[in-house]
Amino acid sequence: MKIRFLAAACTALLLAAPANAQSSFVMIIGELPTARVAVASAPVDQASLIEAAAERACERPRLNNLKGQVIYRNCLVEVRAEAQAQLAAGRQFAAR
Repeated sequence: MKIRFLAAACTALLLAAPANAQSSFVMIIGELPTARVAVASAPVDQASLIEAAAERACERPRLNNLKGQVIYRNCLVEVRAEAQAQLAAGRQFAAR
């Protein structure tokens, strides 16, 4: 009899806990709108575009990985050369 009562009490407690937790009220307030700061855009030249593309294309290794550093530098050289070739081909196509 005591075991049944204990089991019923535990079951009631387990079923009542989630119902009690759901009765709380939560109000979410978003951030207030702020004035946007005007940012002056600097003119971008082709050299900076090529450097940015090379940085994105090649994965930078850790400093203690010497073989990776050599591969990284070779990758940068190849990507820069390919970008220069693509720009030259684009100029050739635009001139026609």
